[in-house]
Formats: sequence, structure tokens, C-alpha cells
Amino acid sequence: MEIKKYDIILDMNSLNKKIFHLGFLRSGSFIIANTLELAEKKIAYSRIQTSRSCFNQKLGIVMYNNLNEKNKIIIKELENYDGYFNLLSFFPERIFYFEHYFKEMETQNPGSQFIITVRPILEYVLSMIYLLKDSPMLYSKDLNTEKIISWIDDYFEHSLNVRNYFNQSNIKKRSKLYVYIPGKITPEELLKRMKIYLYPNVKVDLKDFSEFKFIPEDYNIYINDKIIKIIKEKLQKYGDPSTFEWWNQQ
Repeated sequence: MEIKKYDIILDMNSLNKKIFHLGFLRSGSFIIANTLELAEKKIAYSRIQTSRSCFNQKLGIVMYNNLNEKNKIIIKELENYDGYFNLLSFFPERIFYFEHYFKEMETQNPGSQFIITVRPILEYVLSMIYLLKDSPMLYSKDLNTEKIISWIDDYFEHSLNVRNYFNQSNIKKRSKLYVYIPGKITPEELLKRMKIYLYPNVKVDLKDFSEFKFIPEDYNIYINDKIIKIIKEKLQKYGDPSTFEWWNQQ
């Protein structure tokens, strides 16, 4: 009996690379984490109902403790994971976002792959409202104009910081940034760009993910003229991070 040979092209250098998600929440990270798991990657993810590899925020707390210990590797005790997504820590006074420490992650893990998930700013804001408005644990009591403006400020500041850092020639030579914009690229296409093998017959059903299950009109009561004005000013000043062209700018 003849055994058929299949030509499967794998990037051997990518097999040991770590994968880090750099934000944003509610922008497709759940989809990408699950797609990577379909590609047999072990993903550390903080949300209880999502990943097969992790069931709570304990991994986020480990990273938080490591960040506060001088010269300690951020992913120490977590080396058995291939990827790290949305590792938040919830504290009484705030939520701690690990994507803001992307420079430390890249410096400690050169040659890794980094993913930033981005949506159009107003769509992102509405989706964050969807996440927080009915969740006392996530500080829905603070859901007001000032909170929304802080999301907008962070959206542009973080996007600019990530783009500027990974556009440096010395960083480009050792690490790679990938941008996932829902609706502009499929999860399968992203993994292909990252040279991560996904069986051809595996398809991701986007309808299964809550990121797309909200009606914007239901949340417009939180959006006022001040917020719209700030969004327009930021877009005019900094451009639109929800386009691939923006990420290719110097």
C-alpha cells in the first residue's frame, strides 16, 4: 500500500516563538485566541468562558507580580504557554492592562510575534459599553462620559506607541507585529501571514463570538456631542488605526 506524501510547509523558526496580544479588548482577541487553539497552540487567556487552556485571571496576577519584581521575566512560571491574550488583573480601584507593557514583553522575548486587534473607534467604544454596562464586577458604576473619553485617549495613545515602537528598524529585525482588524482580514488569513499552520478544512465561525453581538443603536444613549467631537478631532490629528495603511506609516 502506497503512503501518500503531503507537502506541508512549516516555518521551523516559528515553532518556538511566543505570541503576545497587545490589545484591544472587544476587538477580536477572543476570535484569534480560539483560532490559535485550533492550530494546536496553548493560549493563556484570562476570561473564564473562553479558552480551554485557562479558566480565570490567575495567570494575569502572576504576570502582575512578575512586573513588580525587579529584573524578573514577565512570563516566568508561564513558559509552557505559546500565547498570552487579555491577561488582565482586576483590583478594587482599577483594571490592570498588560498590553501597556509591550516593550518589556518584546525586550524579554525577542523574535516573538505580537498581535494588536483594532476596531473603528466608535465601534470599539460601543462594544466596551456593551461589556461594562451590565457588569458590576467591571465597574459599570463608572460608565460615564469621562470613562468613555479615557478609552478614546488610550485607543489613540496605545496605537501610536505600538506602531512607533515596532516601526523601529532594530525592532523590525527581531520581532514582528501583526494587525487584526475584524472584517478586513479573516483569522485564517492572519495565521497564514504568521506562518502558523491551520488545517485547510478548519474554518472559524465568526457568528459564535460575542464581539459582534450588539446593536450600536442600543448604546447611543451613552454617546453625546462631546464624545463625538473628541473622536473627530483625534481622527483628524492622528489618523485611523482601524486601517492597515495607518499601521504601515512611519
